[in-house]
Amino acid sequence: MTPKRNRHLGMAAGFAKTALLACLAIVLALAGACGYALWVNLARVEPDINYPAVEDHYKYGAIGLGADSRVPYWIWKVLPDMFPEYLPGPGGWASLGLIYEDGKDLPIGFSKRRIGYDAVEANCALCHTGEFRRSPWSKPEVILGGPAHTLDLQSFQEFLYACAADPRFNPDNLIQAIGSVHQFSFVESLIYRYLIIPGTKRGLVKQKAAYAWQASRPRQGKGRTDTFNPTKF
Repeated sequence: MTPKRNRHLGMAAGFAKTALLACLAIVLALAGACGYALWVNLARVEPDINYPAVEDHYKYGAIGLGADSRVPYWIWKVLPDMFPEYLPGPGGWASLGLIYEDGKDLPIGFSKRRIGYDAVEANCALCHTGEFRRSPWSKPEVILGGPAHTLDLQSFQEFLYACAADPRFNPDNLIQAIGSVHQFSFVESLIYRYLIIPGTKRGLVKQKAAYAWQASRPRQGKGRTDTFNPTKF
């Protein structure tokens, strides 16, 4: 083999090695970027809101529920408008007996948290807050720690289950509905389309099956919450 041929073979081997290293670097960079995007949009924990007033913390503070007890915030926002036929009447979430204060985005008893993405979860005030009127013409006043006599928690659950079972609960329809109130970035849109929306649907369908025993029991009705049977069953 001539020196010239050896030199060409050596150059070819060097080029192949460089190309292989470059491809490996690109693959690692893409994997790192994808991993970072998934962490930011699905797992990064941001501090919960610290309400200076203890009353506000009771009404809206987080108690640290798990991911299976949260609903993605932007899905929560559009469900009443997408599926009003599954609610007991007009008024969105308020038709289920949830109490809204003027100027508040969420009803009393729900916290907004960001663990990768904005989500809504219940807290103790959901079942332990009531309201009353001093006269038929008075504005309702909130009683912290009082019984939630207007809350229909079972209908709240059934609304979520009915939405998840509806074929319209799919990425195309939900992203279109969310687009009327919030614009996702390109990465957020992909995360919602392929992970968050399908995962939410699966979680609600699974929970519906787990609570199927409720159909064999009397309805709870407003102001009543079956606290211990879910634990037993």
